[in-house]
Amino acid sequence: MNRMDTRVTEIAFDLLKEIGNEGLNSRTYIAQDIQLDANIVIKEVNKLSISPDTTYFAEARLLYASRHPNVMEIKYASQDDDNLYLAMPYYKNGSLNALINNKFLSVPEIIHYGLDFLSALNYIHSKGLIHFDVKPSNIIINDAGKALLTDFGLAQLTDKYGFAEVPLAYPTHLTPEWFQASVFTSQYDVFQAGLTLYRMCNGNSDFDDKLQNGGVTRDEVVRGIFPDRYKFLPHIPNSLRK
Repeated sequence: MNRMDTRVTEIAFDLLKEIGNEGLNSRTYIAQDIQLDANIVIKEVNKLSISPDTTYFAEARLLYASRHPNVMEIKYASQDDDNLYLAMPYYKNGSLNALINNKFLSVPEIIHYGLDFLSALNYIHSKGLIHFDVKPSNIIINDAGKALLTDFGLAQLTDKYGFAEVPLAYPTHLTPEWFQASVFTSQYDVFQAGLTLYRMCNGNSDFDDKLQNGGVTRDEVVRGIFPDRYKFLPHIPNSLRK
């Protein structure tokens, strides 16, 4: 479509409180949109952390192109001299990670939230997109109690053969492929989804301890030593353990 005119406008918001602590290259805040007088979430990404061959607003465009009931909506994207800002709805329930830290999830909750974020993964995979950072802190519970997949900062579109590269990985959610290949398929997300479901069943303590010690090792991941496949809380039924 031809441009009739380009307008450069001003967007202003006040950062109120930093939230989340698992970002690889960003910071996330609760903010107040001054124009709308409403609370939103702002993801702040330093431009220096973005690969030179990547479009600044690549993550925002991927989020917008992946609109789905279980994918976080993006309201707008903006920038200043140093940072990019992605604006998203604010949901008071916070992340799945915060919920896991607050209590042990019931089996119906595990199934409900699990089906929600797996539905989002299935959708983006059908669009040729690999998330590459599936973990509880990147799943938000909205006001209707639905789980939404968010944070597409590492997401990549696959080539015609279904492969994509990724330069970074979260140190407790490494996959066997990370140590054995240089390009990856959607199976990368499937393994991380399994780790997420495991944390939903058993809590975060083992993963938090592992993070404090620098993350998982190649041997632990490739040989399937971490996490312990036989360690489950008493209320988790055999059908879910499998």
